[in-house]
Amino acid sequence: MNRYETGNRVPDLELMERIGSVLGVPAAYFYASNDQVAELLVAFSALSPKVRDKALELVKTAGQRAKTP
Repeated sequence: MNRYETGNRVPDLELMERIGSVLGVPAAYFYASNDQVAELLVAFSALSPKVRDKALELVKTAGQRAKTP
């Protein structure tokens, strides 16, 4: 772990997926650009596939509306 903390080694995706599994978060959580994105990833991953589809459509629609003057 010390090598990871000091930046001498970078964990591979497989290791991050195992750590995420233990912590109950998706591997993408560790690569999120900010806390809001990380929180969104955790919430989204907890949804059922059907609800994920609906949530994704809602976010896309909101994004399109934000672009419209």
